[in-house]
Amino acid sequence: MSEAMIIVPTDISTKIREIETAYSRFLNEFHIPEDHKIIVNYSGGKDSTETLTVANALFGDRVQGVMADTDNEHELTIEYGVNIHHQVGCSPVKMVKRVYTEEHFARRRETITKQWPKRQAIRMGAYRGIIMPSLARSDTKFGQAWLRSAERWGIEHETPLEAALSVLHPSGNSFLDAALLHGKFPQLRDRFCTDELKIQIAFDATMKPMLDDGDVIVQWSGVRADESSKRAGYERFSKDQRDPEFLYNFLPIHQWTAADVFALHKHFGIKPNPLYTQGAARVGCMNCVLCNKEEIAETAARWPEHIEKHRQWELQVRLVSRWVHWMSV
Repeated sequence: MSEAMIIVPTDISTKIREIETAYSRFLNEFHIPEDHKIIVNYSGGKDSTETLTVANALFGDRVQGVMADTDNEHELTIEYGVNIHHQVGCSPVKMVKRVYTEEHFARRRETITKQWPKRQAIRMGAYRGIIMPSLARSDTKFGQAWLRSAERWGIEHETPLEAALSVLHPSGNSFLDAALLHGKFPQLRDRFCTDELKIQIAFDATMKPMLDDGDVIVQWSGVRADESSKRAGYERFSKDQRDPEFLYNFLPIHQWTAADVFALHKHFGIKPNPLYTQGAARVGCMNCVLCNKEEIAETAARWPEHIEKHRQWELQVRLVSRWVHWMSV
């Protein structure tokens, strides 16, 4: 093993001291009171585990971890998050979940009932300018063609609108419900799963009540620059625009590598999420929209029940997608 590959405990100690020094400097620069609260955005992955560990080592009881369960996590990740405080020595991580109600679905049903009977003009992409037909009629050429597709799919509804309305009800699974309401699954440039099922619910359930009570909060997040060019451009410390005078963001390990992260696990004697030792390159959503084909193949080989789960979800979500209905014909 080359010398560059070796990370000894003194290296980690130095890195932790750097975080402590930088954080103190940021607190002074932004005039943040000493009694501020620290919230760690926790996911069960290696980076958030390290962030929670460092925060606890430096600030102890002032730290609260928050984990959002998207209902698309591996059961081992949820179990790891529920029990991580036993390894870190911190307070138990608070588990939160976004719940979509019948009211959310009633609004969506009302919207598509008004919109889908209309002809739609495609406004962007290769099909820009094409007029797509009504999805609420079966007495047109399109409607008859769709019925033939529906027969192949095993759907017993007369129109795409009827088919969509039949599945637009709460399923009890937050990830599936979000996809049904959006009429699609999350995409690379539209990751509403992260926005709604993680970021927003963590804010609504944990931080907003604290802010309403007058607390100043600094969120610690395990974002690393080498994960993507976008993340490399993030500021290490910044005001959060949702409440810029009372809510701040800190990225303690922004310049750390994955090797540094696992070295810290070893330094503190913390076992990583067991999915890493079972072949997973990333943990969190099983599978994530950012997964490559190799990762999906790994999931299919090791945890085929998650592939089957997504297949069943796809059968439902396709019914609430205008684009799927149009393209099926």
